[in-house]
Amino acid sequence: MSYDLEKDLAAVAMIGSTAMVIAVQASSLQELIEIARKQPCKLKMRSQYYEPLPARAEQFQGFVRNEVTKWGKTIRDANIKAD
Repeated sequence: MSYDLEKDLAAVAMIGSTAMVIAVQASSLQELIEIARKQPCKLKMRSQYYEPLPARAEQFQGFVRNEVTKWGKTIRDANIKAD
């Protein structure tokens, strides 16, 4: 069995957040994505072992669902409990 561990940076909103809160957050994220696409930022991120891969909200939502499924199974199979 092998594992793939990734470092992710994301902004999330609580369930029930208003459309205004999400719109403001989306605007801020778009600015960050534009910065992350610039070469100096890419180089700095890569020097710290990050690979900038900006994704849309729907893509990230799918990623989170897959991670919860994958790690949830691992945790249950190993009978890991939170202290």
